[in-house]
Amino acid sequence: MNSLDRLAIVSFDTKAYDRSNGLNMMTHAKQQTLHTAVAQNIHAGGGTYIGSGLEMGIRMLINRRTKNPVGAMLLLTDGQDNQHHDYSQLMRTLPDGVVCHTFGYGLGHRAALLSQLAEQGHGGTFTFIDQVDSIALAFATARGTLFTCVAQNLNVKLDFDGSYAVTHSHSIYRHEPALLPSSQITFKLNDLNSEESRNLVFQLNVPALVEQPNNNDIIGRVSIEYTDAINGRQIHTPTIPFLLVHPAQLTPDSPLLVINYALDLQRNRAETSRVLKEAVNEPNYERARELLNAQLAKIRSSVSAQDPLCQQLIRDLEYQYTSQYELRTTMTNMYM
Repeated sequence: MNSLDRLAIVSFDTKAYDRSNGLNMMTHAKQQTLHTAVAQNIHAGGGTYIGSGLEMGIRMLINRRTKNPVGAMLLLTDGQDNQHHDYSQLMRTLPDGVVCHTFGYGLGHRAALLSQLAEQGHGGTFTFIDQVDSIALAFATARGTLFTCVAQNLNVKLDFDGSYAVTHSHSIYRHEPALLPSSQITFKLNDLNSEESRNLVFQLNVPALVEQPNNNDIIGRVSIEYTDAINGRQIHTPTIPFLLVHPAQLTPDSPLLVINYALDLQRNRAETSRVLKEAVNEPNYERARELLNAQLAKIRSSVSAQDPLCQQLIRDLEYQYTSQYELRTTMTNMYM
C-alpha cells in the first residue's frame, strides 16, 4: 500500500475495538504504528460478536470524508457468532463501491454465514482457510483484487422470449424488477477484478414445446453494461444469445449428462440456505431435524460433496441443537 491508500483495523470479541483510530493514510510511520497496535493490543477474547465489528467498520466507511476509487472491508474470524444481529439490514448500509470479503479460519466458524455476508457485501468472496500456510496466499489474492479492478457498476441484462422467464434468483446480487417471475431482468454487480469470475445462479421457466424443436433454439439474449475502471468510459457489450439445447437423442456418454461441478456447488449452497430457513420457521424441532437430515443426505451424495464449502455446510447441518429455540436463534444469525 502507498501513502494515498487508507486503512483501518477493528478487532472484536463480545464488542468492537477501533485499533487504528479510524482510517489512516498509509505513510511509513502509520504502517509502523498499526503494526505495533496489532502485535501488542489484539488478543483472543471470550466471545465472538461479528455484528459489532461489522457495524464499526461500516460506520467508518460511511463517515469517511474522502472516498478512494476502490474500497473493501475484510472480515476475519475463527469462531461462531454467539449474539443475534440483523445482518441483512446491516449489510444494506455498506456504502456503494465497497466490497466485503470474508475469511473463516479452521473449523470453528460458520461458513454459511460468512458466505452470505460476502455475497450481500456487494458480491465479495468467502475464503475458507484450513491451514496456516494458506493465509499468506489468501490475503495476497484479496489484496490483489483491490489493485486490479477493471470494471465497476456492472449491469447484466437478461431478455428472454415468449414464456421463458426467470422465476427465482439464487445469487444475492440485487436485480430489477425485484419481484419475479420476469422475462426481463437486470442483475446489478459492483466491482469486477482482472481474472475474476462471478456466478449468477437463477431458475428459468421453460414452457412445454408445442412443435418439433431444432437442436439449438435461441430463447433470449444477454448483454452487459459497465464502467471501465481505468478510463471511466461506459461500455456496452454486444448481445449474446441464450441457446436451448435439446438434441433428439442422448447417448450415455453425452457431456450434457455430466453434472456441472460449479453449478452443483452453488445448488448445495442455495438449497441449504432455503432448507435452514424452513427449519427455522418449523415449530416442531423433530420435523426441523428431518429437514436438515434430508439436506445432509443430498449434499453427501452430490458431486461437489468434498468441496471445502460443502464440507463446512455438512458440519453446520450436523450440529445437534438442544431445542428449536437454539436452532432458531443460531440460524437467524447465519441465514438472516
